[in-house]
Amino acid sequence: MTTNTCVSALAIAALLVAGCGGTHSVGVDGGPAGTTGTIDPGCGTVSEPGSCVGNTLSYCGTGDLPDGGTAVFTGDCSTALSGVTLTCGVVDASYGNDCVVPTGDGCVFRDASSGGIVIPLCAGGPGAACVLGPTGSACATGRTACTPQPDGGATLTCVGNLLEIGCQVDQPVGYDCQAFGGGCFNAQCQNLPAGAPCDPASVADPLFLCATGHACQAVPDGGSDTYCG
Repeated sequence: MTTNTCVSALAIAALLVAGCGGTHSVGVDGGPAGTTGTIDPGCGTVSEPGSCVGNTLSYCGTGDLPDGGTAVFTGDCSTALSGVTLTCGVVDASYGNDCVVPTGDGCVFRDASSGGIVIPLCAGGPGAACVLGPTGSACATGRTACTPQPDGGATLTCVGNLLEIGCQVDQPVGYDCQAFGGGCFNAQCQNLPAGAPCDPASVADPLFLCATGHACQAVPDGGSDTYCG
């Protein structure tokens, strides 16, 4: 079972540095736990970008078999990720089709069994993005497409008020600094008001900074979270 959660930017950035994006959601190439799909030797007329028939995704996986071989992978997107509603759709013209999160639905999940973070791709084609705000995450459209790093890692950068902390295919993953009450400057959410989450001075590379006159402090109940006070 997976649950939608607003996890820390550093945790997501660490996941993206490890190279979580860029593979299809169905198959043995890093698809979600519980995915079945069928494996047929060779690909025949099935292309690498794949196709959608209803909610069923089929694509040619090159070098995805344990022995480095090629096969057709087929799976039902509605059951590809436990507890999450995914549909089959086009990501972009070069990448092709995949299981995607509908626009407006949450896009960052924590797997209850492994504790790992899962960030599926979003529906909407070029300009789709996974945007994180104060109350959670959501797939959005109309954002600027990103370019992933050759090693699959993350580059922190500001694109408007979006603090981009990762890029999957051409879809940015980032925090909406404006939604937190501030703006994005120098690869940080800055000028955050009282009550906004923040990084304490002990953090080596802080991403969330309070506005002048506000100090980053621990919550009154003694929890681990810190907020601008």
